[in-house]
Amino acid sequence: KPAAMRAYFKEIKQRTQTPITYADVWEFWRQHRDLSQHVDFITVHILPYWENSPVAISHAGEHIQAVMQILQQEFEKPILIGETGWPSAGRQRYGAEPGLRNQAQYFQIFLDLAHTHQWQYNLIEAYDQPWKRVLEGTVGGYWGIFDVVATAKITMWNSTTGPIKRPATLSPLLQAFIISTPSGSVFATLSSTYSASITPTCSTPRPA
Repeated sequence: KPAAMRAYFKEIKQRTQTPITYADVWEFWRQHRDLSQHVDFITVHILPYWENSPVAISHAGEHIQAVMQILQQEFEKPILIGETGWPSAGRQRYGAEPGLRNQAQYFQIFLDLAHTHQWQYNLIEAYDQPWKRVLEGTVGGYWGIFDVVATAKITMWNSTTGPIKRPATLSPLLQAFIISTPSGSVFATLSSTYSASITPTCSTPRPA
């Protein structure tokens, strides 16, 4: 409840000088705007696939931009995108279709926008998490960049040493994506050392 959350925020503020936040779906913050007064920055989850009105990959970029524009107009606090991503397998929700190609395309779309607008963000998620299938169905277990045995689901490579198949350098990898689309366009973030191709490493369909 908002009243209880305000009390928690107040107590935490008294106990630490570390900036605090609360993470939830972006609609939550619009419904409880006053809570922003009690945190140092706002953390929102933007997941087009999981929206109440699911968003197709072809409109994902427009959706993210629209949401961020609304939030930046309504809140003065800094905004962190705490979760964003796309599932590589599972059931289709109206126009939102999981798949390796759509997952890679989503990263390309999102990272391009994040670079252009200087958004702060976390991608979800590093690894597939099978336990989430119990709560969310098959799709819950397939949000990872790497699968359950730590093999990259989309082709990634180091420009010096070649293909990356294991996440030995996961942290710098996530800081420095290059993703090429079938049309040949390329987006780079902080570095060109690590990169990712839209080409799936596995094209075998998984059960819905």
